[in-house]
Amino acid sequence: MVDIERKSNLIRSLLVHPAIKNIKGKGFMLSLDFEDTDLNFKIIETCVKNGLIVDWFLFNSHSMRIAPPLIITDEEIKNACAIIMQSIFECV
Repeated sequence: MVDIERKSNLIRSLLVHPAIKNIKGKGFMLSLDFEDTDLNFKIIETCVKNGLIVDWFLFNSHSMRIAPPLIITDEEIKNACAIIMQSIFECV
């Protein structure tokens, strides 16, 4: 398995929560779909406050954009996903 696919699968396996309606994308170009724009913006704001820079799509404001660098380590992925999950728990 290509390393990017393995790392993408790691991200997908760590981001499991009822608030996440869907994870779309390929490789490291991923989106987390939430119920609505307000919840997405609240989670994004909390992620930034907790030390992780994430963004949304201009054409789809209820989806969080995740696009890590190709050289990200497994440890960094686990840390980033933990921040996302913590932020979701804080907002839901």
